[in-house]
Amino acid sequence: MANKKKEDTKKINKSTKTVEKNNNGISQINRFNILFVDLQVIFTILTVIMLIWYIFDDSAWHFLQIIFGITMLIIGYNNKIVYNRPKFAWVYYITGAILIICDILMIIGV
Repeated sequence: MANKKKEDTKKINKSTKTVEKNNNGISQINRFNILFVDLQVIFTILTVIMLIWYIFDDSAWHFLQIIFGITMLIIGYNNKIVYNRPKFAWVYYITGAILIICDILMIIGV
């Protein structure tokens, strides 16, 4: 009975190690990737601030759209690299690019 408990704890320990580390034994979130997670938090807060500003002043529309587009691009990168969801990352990439391109076209008056 004691051997079975030891085997179960070894399995649990092995399974938690695979969750924390990828196949090479390196954690998915490292110093470089944590920068983009931090940028995602910062740009999400900026997007909320711009949204509140836009509610009170219509002239903030361009700032809101650019910041939201950049936020979407960063979220796409994080989905692909950090969260390991590369197929859904393209949705964020395309949405962010469309937002930025549409805003640039609106600014130049096309």
